[in-house]
Amino acid sequence: MDSNNVWIIGRLGRDPQIRVTSKGTAVASFSMANGREWNGKTLTDWNNVVAWGRIAEAAGNLLKKGSEVIIHGRIGTRKYTAKDGSDRYIAEVTADFIGKSIVPPVGKGGDGNFEQFGKVEPEDGTAAEQIPF
Repeated sequence: MDSNNVWIIGRLGRDPQIRVTSKGTAVASFSMANGREWNGKTLTDWNNVVAWGRIAEAAGNLLKKGSEVIIHGRIGTRKYTAKDGSDRYIAEVTADFIGKSIVPPVGKGGDGNFEQFGKVEPEDGTAAEQIPF
């Protein structure tokens, strides 16, 4: 099993930038914002994401600034040369899965209303025999 796996849920900070390599492979890059609460304040972390091939094409066609998405991929560090000639390093997630988020976050601030997903069963176990697995 690959130990360098990450799942990220967040919103795009800008539209994906789509490029094509000299060999014709599509490359998409974008940033994602992830909010978290700390000491009563909302803090935002930013993640750089890059996708290749068909995943990049799908990102370019389906995603836009503000889209909430789920990303699965691996974290890596890339070296590049800045305009001033110095070497710089950037951490980014190389996506191997991008999906639209359809499930509301669970945790603090949720209203507990799950009726949108179907009939709400009692929690006393009386409906357990109806579950087909």
